[in-house]
Amino acid sequence: MEPDRFDDVESTILEVYEPPGRGPLRRRVALAMTVMLVVTGTTAAGASALTGGGSGSKQSPAVTRNADGIPFVRSGPACHAGQGARHHPASASGPRY
Repeated sequence: MEPDRFDDVESTILEVYEPPGRGPLRRRVALAMTVMLVVTGTTAAGASALTGGGSGSKQSPAVTRNADGIPFVRSGPACHAGQGARHHPASASGPRY
């Protein structure tokens, strides 16, 4: 091959890059974040409404200690064992047990 064979050939690359579109991705991310915030807020509001919102909640039961000093908590109604016999109507006859 001759060294001067391609003298009349000239090559240039004409490419123009367009900047990447930033709109659709940002809009999708913004929409997804908005939807997540709305769903989270709705769920929190529903949970707050179902649980009473925290105001006026029951007080925790009082902790008492037994004879050995071990703490315990009673739940439910108070026990009335040993506080006296039940009162039966006067018309009932028969032995009381």
